[in-house]
This record gives sequence, C-alpha cells and structure tokens, in this order.
Amino acid sequence: AGQAATAVGTGPVQAELSRLFCVLLETTLPSQCPDRFLNVLPEQFRRQAQHDAGEFGKFLLDRIETEMRLRQLVKNPLVDIFGGRTTTSVTCRHCEHTSQRQELLLDLTLPFPSGSAELTSFSLEDMLLQYLSPEELCGENQYHCDRCATKRDARRVVEITSPPAHLLLVLGRFYYDRGAQTRRKIVCPVEFPVTL
Repeated sequence: AGQAATAVGTGPVQAELSRLFCVLLETTLPSQCPDRFLNVLPEQFRRQAQHDAGEFGKFLLDRIETEMRLRQLVKNPLVDIFGGRTTTSVTCRHCEHTSQRQELLLDLTLPFPSGSAELTSFSLEDMLLQYLSPEELCGENQYHCDRCATKRDARRVVEITSPPAHLLLVLGRFYYDRGAQTRRKIVCPVEFPVTL
C-alpha cells in the first residue's frame, strides 16, 4: 500500500487517492481515516464542513487530469471512462446561420426546472429531456450572430454526440431566491431508473 504513494507518473492527489484505495481494498477494518489524502487537497476541501459532491468530483477529475498531463502521460484513463462529446448548435432566427461547438463531456450538470422548489418529486428522465430540449435565446439572453454582426434571437440545441462509457450526472440543486436575496437548495427527491 505504501508503494502507491510513490508510484512513477503520479502527482500528490493521484498518489494519495491510489494509496487510500489500496488501503481500503486490503484492510479488514470497517472504516479508514483519509487524513493523508485530505492533506494534499486545497484548504477549501480540508475544512470540516459540508461540500457539494459535484464540485468536489469536478475538482478531483480536473486535478488528476492536470497531474497526468504534467507528467506527460499520453493516454488519460479518465477520458476513456467518463469522456464523451457534446455538440452545441446555435441557429440565428434572422439569417438562419448555424454555429456549432464540440466539447469534451466528463459530467453532465442537470438543472431543476423553474418552480421546482415547490415540487415533491422529480424524475431524472424529465431533467435529461429538459437539458436536451431546444432553448430559445431572446430578450436579454439574445445570441450575438457573427454573420449579422449583432445580437439576434436564436435557438440553441445541445446533443450528446458521443456518449461516455459511464455518465456522471450532477444535480443542480441550488438556485438564487431573488425575494430573499440568497441561495437556496431544492430538496425534493429525484426518481431515477437503474439504466437510462
């Protein structure tokens, strides 16, 4: 287990996480103290406070990817496991010009629909359908069309063009309550199937 922390080609976070996984696999104890792993994390994650799991997951994947890139590892296993591709298309309603942007997908953050703070339950399928539904960009949210050289109404569509082997879903449970001028958490349960 001690050799994992000094493995060639690893950074401090990756090495300590590997060491912790090795200890968890080899131990017969019901729990394990992750102090060594916590000590290589930034201060914000070392404090004894509740943290957003999605934010920590994104940090961890990003840090491991950075450590691997610094050691010039050619193949990133995180992309093989969690990587997919999305294509975002925006079509100007005035000139019909469409611009497209492809992006690497390591996780998918699903927002709750407006007004969902009052709901008693929600389904993951509904959240995915909302995420993938076309969005009208108008009013204060107009799109700057390169061809028209000005802001125009437009339609944006997000497609998962290459799905990942394992899809990480993050539920966007926080929203800004303008009346109370504070962030609030949506606590209604989300129903999800075993397979999508």
